[in-house]
Amino acid sequence: LTICRHDGGMFRRLLAAIGHPASALERAKGLAKQGQHTGAFRLLTKAAEMPEAARLIGEAYLRGEGVPANGGQALRWLHIAADAGDAGARTRLAALALQGVHHRSGGLFGESAILEPDYAGAASLCRLADTPEARALLAFILTSGPQAMRDPHEAEALYRRSAAGNWPQGHLGVAAILLARGDPGAKSHLLAAMDGGVAAADYLLGTMAESDGAFAEAVGHYRCAADAGYVPAQQRLGFALLAGRGVPADAFQAENWLRKAALAGDVPAAAVAGFLNVRDGNPVAAEPWLRMAAERGHAGAARTLGYLLVRSDPAEAARWLYDAAAAGDAEAKRMLRAIGPLQNAA
Repeated sequence: LTICRHDGGMFRRLLAAIGHPASALERAKGLAKQGQHTGAFRLLTKAAEMPEAARLIGEAYLRGEGVPANGGQALRWLHIAADAGDAGARTRLAALALQGVHHRSGGLFGESAILEPDYAGAASLCRLADTPEARALLAFILTSGPQAMRDPHEAEALYRRSAAGNWPQGHLGVAAILLARGDPGAKSHLLAAMDGGVAAADYLLGTMAESDGAFAEAVGHYRCAADAGYVPAQQRLGFALLAGRGVPADAFQAENWLRKAALAGDVPAAAVAGFLNVRDGNPVAAEPWLRMAAERGHAGAARTLGYLLVRSDPAEAARWLYDAAAAGDAEAKRMLRAIGPLQNAA
């Protein structure tokens, strides 16, 4: 009692040390916040009978914090917590199910663990969890899942309830609905989502500012979203730097951002990265970027790649020019007429 009266922290540590579950759980969460994941995991195992502790053990296995990453163990503990009623575990399992990870007996990285997304299972888990996060996830399923499951009216209601709980993705969902209607109320939801760290919200605020001619404001939003790894914002920022729109022109930084977007699969960014190298007289560096964009259907990239390959590989050049011409590229059609012999080389 004296210890409890004068040093509650010491008393809690003593309870944790002798295995009191609730105290062990609280001490584990404190250690995890300090980055001491190994000690936190040991304490979590002392509190494993508690649903929250079971969920945190599953999360630790999922992220490899304090213990080697183990997908099978992660799923096992998350299911234990979910079956005991833990809403966070149900929501996490729902998110994993949408990624195709929903095999109780398999590991996360096991041969049979990665399956098709389980939309129905994820939806059921979200309804059981019924938290702001789970509502936003369920709304996503009802708008983007299988056609038979779609229900835009319920999805909107769920997004609004999620936003009322101040969940960032809920705000983003409401904003997307309002933007589609041209409702200016979308901006307040985007600002709330941005404050919650949602990069897509920064990007959309950037597009709104750009459409209003506020280019400097747009670039600020694009830069925040690009720094967070949001690919469309990396593309927009690259184009703004290239054109000097809302920011001083900087071809070097522009190409850096366009390359990042291109490596993440952005087709226009890959095409422009190739065009820039062609402009700078570096066709060898241009070719992989142009090929990346051309293979994904960018007609301008296909035409430019065909032009670069005319001398080294006429047959391949013709194939790319034909692709560009078939997509309606007038310059590719003109080039094919000008280099008639190539038409028989494909």
